[in-house]
Amino acid sequence: MKDSSENGNTALSAETIQAWIILQLSHATGIEPSQIDTRLTFDSLGLDSLRAFILTGDLAEWLGRDLPATLLWDYPTIEALARRLAENWKGREPAVTFRDEMSHTFEEIEKLSEAEAHDALVKTRTKKGRNHLS
Repeated sequence: MKDSSENGNTALSAETIQAWIILQLSHATGIEPSQIDTRLTFDSLGLDSLRAFILTGDLAEWLGRDLPATLLWDYPTIEALARRLAENWKGREPAVTFRDEMSHTFEEIEKLSEAEAHDALVKTRTKKGRNHLS
């Protein structure tokens, strides 16, 4: 991993961390990313203890660092958590970048047939209560 702390740059900003957490919460809860308020508690966003534990593990993997299991309770909002993580990891880059994650996701989507993609979209929209594609 590249360390840019020598020149004072912060490789991982609070905004980058927030964006990653919002994307993960959106996948976990079905809430549209634009509807996620970073000042609300994880609990009020519908994240139960199991999902919080999974999110912490995914975040640790993304950052390439061990994180305490109580992290989301210690910093109960996206804003507070992202700010704290950015302070702790100044000058370090995540182990996996958004580009890596999105590239993998797009590769998986491209493998789907038209029917499989349609079914997955209908299933996702049905879970969110907006099934008007079928």
